This record gives sequence, structure tokens and C-alpha cells, in this order.
Amino acid sequence: MKPLVLLFDLDGTLTDPRPGIVRCMKHALDTLRAPCPSDDVLASFIGPPLRETFATLLETSNRSLVERALALYREEYGDTGLFENRIYAGVGQMLDEARGAASAAFVATLKPKLYADRIVRRLGLEPYFAGVYGPELEGRLGRLPA
Repeated sequence: MKPLVLLFDLDGTLTDPRPGIVRCMKHALDTLRAPCPSDDVLASFIGPPLRETFATLLETSNRSLVERALALYREEYGDTGLFENRIYAGVGQMLDEARGAASAAFVATLKPKLYADRIVRRLGLEPYFAGVYGPELEGRLGRLPA
């Protein structure tokens, strides 16, 4: 019996999301004709919620402007940006070993589930996980199975 259950984050743990996220942030800022910091500065915002990120980058509390930036980002990210994720070296081997030690493994991420599912599927990671969990696009968390 293997009672151990493992949870893995996606971005920064299993995959390197930097190229797609940074490019899509730049797309949103460029489209809005807003000043755009360096790629390294943009990369430092990977992880926190995008609404907060765009409010900071745009130096605004204007909800409409932040929502416009978020929509531009998501449009680009959903079309191409999410496919720029790359699996870190050694992750496949680590997941093979984890499969032998655990009864189940899951992806638990703050990335919207819609995107996380597509990334996991595209990178061929589905066989390793019993499920992928993340918030809906609106930020609401889905329900876990009973």
C-alpha cells in the first residue's frame, strides 16, 4: 500500500513558464502603449495574481485598464504563450520515481485550470497525475472531488 499523495506546482517546479509569460505581458503593455520594463523585471512578477501585477506595472488602480491588460494577456497566452512552457531537465525521471513511491500525484497550481490542463496535456505529463487543480479564470477555485 502506498498512502503517500504528492502535490506539484506547475510553473517553476515542473515547467519553466518564463518565455511565454514574459512575452504575453509585453504584448499587453505594448498594446496599451504603456512603458515596459526589462524581461527580468517582468519575470519577477511570475507567480502573483495578474491583476495585481498589471496594476503595479501600469501604476494604476483603474480597474478597467487593469482588466483590459489582463484580457490582452490572456488572449495572447491562450493562443500561443502557454505553449512556450518547457519541462525542466530531469522532471520526467523524477516523476517516474515519484510514481513508484506514491499512491497518487496531482498538479495544484495558481495558474488557471484551463491553461494548466492544456500545458500538462501538451507536454505529455498527463499519465503522471490523477488530476490537475487550479482556479477558474475569474480566480474562483473549483471544487475538489468528494
